[in-house]
Amino acid sequence: MEEIRRSVYGASGLKAEERFNAQEERNLTGNELEKAGRVDEAIPLYEQNVKENFIGGHPYKRLAVIYRSRKQYDDEIRILLKATRKFSGDIEFSKRLEKTKALKAKAETEKNEEGESHDPGADKQ
Repeated sequence: MEEIRRSVYGASGLKAEERFNAQEERNLTGNELEKAGRVDEAIPLYEQNVKENFIGGHPYKRLAVIYRSRKQYDDEIRILLKATRKFSGDIEFSKRLEKTKALKAKAETEKNEEGESHDPGADKQ
């Protein structure tokens, strides 16, 4: 059994296993918080897993979905850049990153056009 644990978790063994278990627990807790509508509490749990370089895509995917729904494109791009580096063979993250960049550019263009179409002198009549 020890041999299997070392092959999965490396020479540091127990520490890595404990870290993985804590990360898994954060993912599960994050899921439950999201289901309960407490998304703001789930975000730091997923962010911690990303910071710790979690081996699976779950926290990256959840954060991308959350940030997209809030139109927080810079945060979504930050997470997706990390995901594309970590999971270089996963085209899902790459495609989502390109779409997010396009959405951000569109939102910025619309914001700029809105600012240009507003004539401040028109309000002073």
